[in-house]
Order: sequence, then structure tokens, then C-alpha cells
Amino acid sequence: MVRQYERSESPSGCILNAAELVVYDSYTAIVNDMSRRDKPPAAILGDIADAQRGYFTRAQAAMEGVDDMRLQRVVANGSVERLDHGVYRITGAGQDPHQALRVAWLRLSPDATPRERTLRPHLWVSHRSAARLLGLGVVAADVPEFISDTRVQ
Repeated sequence: MVRQYERSESPSGCILNAAELVVYDSYTAIVNDMSRRDKPPAAILGDIADAQRGYFTRAQAAMEGVDDMRLQRVVANGSVERLDHGVYRITGAGQDPHQALRVAWLRLSPDATPRERTLRPHLWVSHRSAARLLGLGVVAADVPEFISDTRVQ
């Protein structure tokens, strides 16, 4: 258990000088980082995965502090499944009839957060993919198609 102190006092009740404050702030950051490392990656990535129907990218995991080694471990133990290069999904997230479309969408901008994708979208499902997504007739949408306001590959 970590006890939090006021910035102006130490555990002994003494007033801290500037150098001690820096050490105190560094210690607090290290303790917070260590407690984050103790959490399972699925718990750390929960908010991102929830906002994207269980999906997340390697870049999003890295932004949340989950390194490649931890990601490989959770894939190996079955908590997370690797769907494509850099795209993962929490195991047990449910069936998704549009999985191929979502994976392609995430691969085109892997470092965008779910909020950025919603507030400032730059990729839109288009053509046959959009027709199939909207249920407009029987359309063979075997390749995901998108429109972008910038060049992406």
C-alpha cells in the first residue's frame, strides 16, 4: 500500500526542500509505473478495447505502457488473439461480422485513439464495403474499401 503525503511534508512530518521534492515526485512516478506494470494488459487496454469492440493495435498498447514482450505473453496464454499485423482483440469479445473491415480500418491508422477516430475521422468506409455494411442489396465486398482525406497505404 502506498501512502500519499502532501507535497510539503515528508513521512516524518518535516518540510521538504526542493531537491527532496524532486526525489519524492520521482518516487511517486516510479511507484505509479510499477503498479501499472502489475496490472494485466487486458485490464490496462480495457478502455481502448471497449471503445473499439474489443480490438486494439500494437501502437495503442504501446501508448498505454504495454510493451511487445507483455503483448506476446498474453497472446501466448490466450487472453488476447492476434488478428493481423499489429491488430489484436481481447479473447471473448464476441462475434463480429465485420471483423475484416475493422482490422483494415485499424491498420490504416494504428496510432489513433478511439476518441480521435470519432472526433476527427479521416477514414470512411466506402463503395462496396459501405453498401454491404448498410445492407444495401447483395454486394460482394471481399476487399475493404475506404476513402481518406490524406494519403495512406
